[in-house]
Parts: sequence; C-alpha cells; structure tokens
Amino acid sequence: MTDEQKITLIAELLEMNQDELNSEIMLEELRNWDSVAVLSLIVMLKTNGFKQKLDADKISQLKTIQDILNLMV
Repeated sequence: MTDEQKITLIAELLEMNQDELNSEIMLEELRNWDSVAVLSLIVMLKTNGFKQKLDADKISQLKTIQDILNLMV
C-alpha cells in the first residue's frame, strides 16, 4: 500500500479531505484528532491488516501524520 493510499485511510477516519493532510501535519492541530479518532485508528489498523497494535504508550507518542504512517506496515 502506498503512502497516498494510507493517507486516504487516515483522511477517512478523521473525516477530512485527503488534500488537507500530509506527513508533517501535527495531530494536535487537527480539529478531528480526539479520543474517537484514536479508537477509529485502532479499528482501521486492525481491519486493514496492519500488524501494529496500539497501546497507551504508543498512542501518547503519536505526534504527526508520519507517526501514523509508520504504524501502517
């Protein structure tokens, strides 16, 4: 899966347009990055076959879109 496809998935879970996102955007600056988005991220990772599992420590380390992309392996 390409980074563009991954950003499309992230945009969908954040209910944003893909054009609004890039790897350098800080999550704290996104109006839709909240606890519901974190739960959606966990579900999205699992349903799309990504092997990474999130725990509280990993979630607290997520700062940018790139950090989410790094989980999507």
